[in-house]
Amino acid sequence: MLEPILPSANPLGSPRTVEIREVVNVWMYIAENGIQWRSLLHDFPAWQTVYGDFFRWRRLEIGEQANHTLSRQV
Repeated sequence: MLEPILPSANPLGSPRTVEIREVVNVWMYIAENGIQWRSLLHDFPAWQTVYGDFFRWRRLEIGEQANHTLSRQV
């Protein structure tokens, strides 16, 4: 459901090494558990990767679009 609103990979940058689904999973985990970025479990991608995506996508208002999309499904 979220794939259409997520930004495509940057053609000028290096290829993505982390699945976008994993990034979204971390955001949901942080929202549910209220932990700090640096306290992520080792099963997740590096906190720096997820943190960078979060703030980049925040500028693009991806979170608001995702919330709207998921709210419609509920």
